[in-house]
Amino acid sequence: MMESFADALHGRATILIEQKKYAEAAAFLRQALAQDPQDGWGLYLLALCQLHMPAEEKAASATIDRALAADGNNAAFHALRSHILTNDKKYAAALSAADTAVAIGPDYAGGHIARCAALIGTERWKDAEASARAALALDPDNAGAGNLLSETLRFQNRGAETAAHVQSMLAKDPTDAFSHANAGWVALEKGDLKNAQLHFLEALRIDPGFEYARKGIVETFKAKSPVYRGYLAYSFAMAKIPPRTRLAIIIGAVIAVRLLRSLFTGDLWVIGALIGIAYMIFVLWSWVAGGVGNLILLTDRFARHALVKSEKQEAVLVGGGVTAGVLMLIAGFAASMDPLQKIGIGCIAAAFPFSAAFHNDHPTGKWVFGIAGGVVLACGVASGLIFAIAGESGMATILFSATLIIGVLTTWMGAFGVLRR
Repeated sequence: MMESFADALHGRATILIEQKKYAEAAAFLRQALAQDPQDGWGLYLLALCQLHMPAEEKAASATIDRALAADGNNAAFHALRSHILTNDKKYAAALSAADTAVAIGPDYAGGHIARCAALIGTERWKDAEASARAALALDPDNAGAGNLLSETLRFQNRGAETAAHVQSMLAKDPTDAFSHANAGWVALEKGDLKNAQLHFLEALRIDPGFEYARKGIVETFKAKSPVYRGYLAYSFAMAKIPPRTRLAIIIGAVIAVRLLRSLFTGDLWVIGALIGIAYMIFVLWSWVAGGVGNLILLTDRFARHALVKSEKQEAVLVGGGVTAGVLMLIAGFAASMDPLQKIGIGCIAAAFPFSAAFHNDHPTGKWVFGIAGGVVLACGVASGLIFAIAGESGMATILFSATLIIGVLTTWMGAFGVLRR
């Protein structure tokens, strides 16, 4: 009798999960687990719910571990553990869990889907494509595998094939949020902002909490700016290059700029200087483009609703810092006011560590870069105020030097992945 009661609760929870009513499903599952805490299937379903519940997302890992302790030979349990690890950006461990799922159940499509998701996280696009196709060979109508295949094709620069596949997914199910989001990213990459916006909004109408679509609509709003659109095109191009090649290009660009500056000397020094300035503006812009874009959206009464709390904070600290700093720097030069120039430089310099704090999944790095941003801003403002009150002094010089040194140091740390991922 107890077993049938648990089965009934599982059945109700499963229906609610299909309806994406995860909190309600979790309540039924907890009733079942109160009767049998070692109920492996109930723990698995609860972990699945927790993965989709922001307030309980972190608890999903412990729950699936309990399920695996009850039944370690279930491929679905290992596949879900892989998804949870992928969601936490622990891709090596996620891939290991997915491999275990595939080894236990080679005919279980979910294991291959989990493997594809983990491989996407490590940007191994060809291997991810193979896993997606393996899942589709087992379950041709699996929407999750089909949509992940769309991602792998897009990042391999197979535009026509990606577009055709996305359209076929939408033809199969016009109400699938993931398919609409993929169609939105394809349109955004082509510069078709109108269709990108339509698809992202439709994805969010179907699933209001779909982060992949929310990020897409934010990027679409930002792309209305020609400057940001150029940066976005650069980002799309770089994302399709293998990480090691990407690093080689960055290092090669630094060497090329230095070489060109060394060639344009003497009467041609202006050309060399302009090359150096253009390169520095490009590099620095790549750090603060997101924050400046968010600041623009924050001023739009419609677009601002697409931003989450952290993006609004980034808009103020990064976008606001750059904007205020540039204005103060220009005003300082125009009026020959050194204190205003120092404060402006401090605001701009602080934007870089603040940016690294917001775009960072390293738990310690977020705090290190955030504190560094606060220190840089405080030193820059303090040096300007001291200079305004007491004129040139040792303390003002020390504080302004700290502003520059910490600002530059954090950009180098971020560029080489120190305390940043």
